[in-house]
Amino acid sequence: MVFEKNYAWKRNMPVRADVIGKEFERIEAEQGAVTDRAFLDASRDESAPGHKLFEWDDAKAAENYRLVQSRNIINNLTVTLTMPKTGEKKTTVAFVNVNPVRNGGRYVSLPVALQNEDARNTILSNAYAELESFKRKYETLEELADVISAINTAIDDRKAS
Repeated sequence: MVFEKNYAWKRNMPVRADVIGKEFERIEAEQGAVTDRAFLDASRDESAPGHKLFEWDDAKAAENYRLVQSRNIINNLTVTLTMPKTGEKKTTVAFVNVNPVRNGGRYVSLPVALQNEDARNTILSNAYAELESFKRKYETLEELADVISAINTAIDDRKAS
């Protein structure tokens, strides 16, 4: 199956998406797959297409990496909550990002977030954004047609309300 490709970024980046898409295709053709290490190594030279996408100052890069690690730790913690009405136990993320920004955000515990209307709306907006992302990522898989249909229904219902 041959697909027509049109690369785009989810967020603005300092290099055109089609340039990086072609670079990924080159790496895949040479190495069989694109890995984080392969792309980083291919981007080290200042003339490389991906060079501008990386922080090359080691001190800044180290601090940025620690921030990424910190977000990963926050996002990795789960909690089992007992639902107040049913007594049912549900395991979920312990802290949610209620003020997402490009580099980080503001995290509060899920019970606290659910009691605040703005935070709850942020959580719902994030959930719908994740559904949209899932849909874009997997809508070409015929095996998931029912799931994609359910997502479309949920998104349409939200827009109608």
